[in-house]
Amino acid sequence: MPLHSGVPHRAVSALREPWEEDLFSNLLRSIRVRHSVYFRPTFAAPWGIRFEGTVIHFHWVVNGSCWLSVRGMPEAVRLTAGDLVIVPRGKPHVMCDPPGTAPADFFELTRAHKLDEAGRFSAGGIGSRTRFLCGGLELENGATHMLLAVISPLIHIKGHAGGAPRWLEATSNYLLEELEHARPFRDTVVTRFADILVVQAVRAYVNEQANQVQSGWLAALRDRRVGQALALMHSQPDERWTVAALATRLAISRSAFAEKFTRLLGESPHRYLARLRLNIASQRLRTTDDKISVIAACAGYKSLPAFSKAFKQEVGVSPVEYRRNGDGLHQN
Repeated sequence: MPLHSGVPHRAVSALREPWEEDLFSNLLRSIRVRHSVYFRPTFAAPWGIRFEGTVIHFHWVVNGSCWLSVRGMPEAVRLTAGDLVIVPRGKPHVMCDPPGTAPADFFELTRAHKLDEAGRFSAGGIGSRTRFLCGGLELENGATHMLLAVISPLIHIKGHAGGAPRWLEATSNYLLEELEHARPFRDTVVTRFADILVVQAVRAYVNEQANQVQSGWLAALRDRRVGQALALMHSQPDERWTVAALATRLAISRSAFAEKFTRLLGESPHRYLARLRLNIASQRLRTTDDKISVIAACAGYKSLPAFSKAFKQEVGVSPVEYRRNGDGLHQN
């Protein structure tokens, strides 16, 4: 379910318990964009473009309008001037005007056209024009980041037609301003603006959707037992949590807990805990000089070989390579 938001964003009042707010506060603090790339295309109708890859994509409609279709979503979404959309999980998606136009690969277009220093280029036909600020973002913890387990395939924040929130217009305009001029440390500045953009969009999503979505993290938090299980795993990730141990702590049968957890989150408690531990480990590999054996133990692994095998399966490189390369995202 996409998020539609055109009102100023309140505090996350939909989260009822302190442990719920703690979980989301930790999530928001952990969002850090490692690399970002930006383009400023202008398309003249008729046109169609498609995006694929493993990164987070965002598109801000500077002016004009178009249709957006995300694979797995039943209906296309109409975008108008000022709208922001974020496709958090790198899902393939198509933007076009009018609907049904055969899409070209966006990155093939960027290679075929001469881009200026601000990433501008033009393509399409001879009809009405739509301008975008488009970006691709890699999170520092890459494929292990817990953000990927939380939010929907699409966040849509309405712009001018819905009374754009101040932060959206301000952040997007600052990004455009920085991209326009080759100032010192521009890449660092625009990456930090990307952090703000993602954090604000996720906060808006949580605030609007906490009581509506039927599956995923937000739905799990509404279930007291599953939500408390998440809180336990996040607060003590090195504990040897099993389905039986969690069920006992929560006073629920093992089978009922496992079924409910998997139904709400789309993966077993064991799988969720493994990703959580690897997320914590990848952050420590990136930000500390701790020995890998110490990081493995703090992440709940009883042996270094077991940790190294699990890490490579999830991230695509070994812990040593991850630390040496400073690479938080495995490229497929």
